[in-house]
Amino acid sequence: MPFLTIYTNSKIEGKEKADFLYDAVEFIASELQKPIERIILNLIKNSEMLFGTDKTSKGALVELKAIGFPQNKAEIALKLTKFLADRLEVEFEHVEIEFIDMPPSTLAIAGKLRG
Repeated sequence: MPFLTIYTNSKIEGKEKADFLYDAVEFIASELQKPIERIILNLIKNSEMLFGTDKTSKGALVELKAIGFPQNKAEIALKLTKFLADRLEVEFEHVEIEFIDMPPSTLAIAGKLRG
């Protein structure tokens, strides 16, 4: 049950945003080898976001939560950074990702604990 939360000051809107959301869900499902129906994505746009003191920098703060990650987290981090930099039109060096490995016992779906 991967959860992807993206905080960004990107100006993505309309069809581009809808396409981005769909493509991001597909990307995460493929990279983590999880069913696409189980991916949850939350895009939070915040024009007040700063990277350092530069008001013009565009970037993203990302949380990727899952029950277990493949051994290739470094590869996933690079691919996800490139994907976000390209699709959100943010600066590569301002994409920061936190991987959170959730123990199954801490996750309930439809009222049932996973572990």
